[in-house]
Amino acid sequence: WFLAWRSRRPRAAPPETAAVPYFSLVVPAHNERATIAATVEKILAFGYPRERFAVYVVADNCDDDTGAIARAGGATVLERVDATNRGKGHALAYALEKIRSNAGDAVLFLDADSSPEPGYLRILARYVARGDRVIQGRYVVESPDRTWFTRLTSVSFVFRNSWQFPAMDALGLTLPLRGSGMCFAAPVIYD
Repeated sequence: WFLAWRSRRPRAAPPETAAVPYFSLVVPAHNERATIAATVEKILAFGYPRERFAVYVVADNCDDDTGAIARAGGATVLERVDATNRGKGHALAYALEKIRSNAGDAVLFLDADSSPEPGYLRILARYVARGDRVIQGRYVVESPDRTWFTRLTSVSFVFRNSWQFPAMDALGLTLPLRGSGMCFAAPVIYD
């Protein structure tokens, strides 16, 4: 109840800004042919100046045409084949090393099946311009009524996004990173 009460007075969001930080968006993808085209399309429709962000899809140990689909959609594709070091962590480390010299001001991680909101980069730009170094976006279930599990997960996310995390933020506590939607100022990663 305390968190619900405290969440009613969250910390103020940063004001609008004329700053246009450069973002590198990293999307790890393993055999995501069914979802990657829609994800890249939604990213490119952010409504953020196109010259101020780059989209990198890591086609990680794919045996389908994920890379070709992402490339055709407008992403820069980083092909990775490593039968020994498999998994998302290795894919992200590979991407971060490849983009090191062009990372820009901040790096945003999105899952290959993400449906980011159109104004997401403009909102992140406000936080980056304010000097925030680590930002976690809201993480929700897109189609909560598919199964009993997705409904339960959705309720959990609503509770966390609406009450728990705003209250923790207002109290100055550390918030958990959820994976997708995480944004880091480049110096956090590279310095």
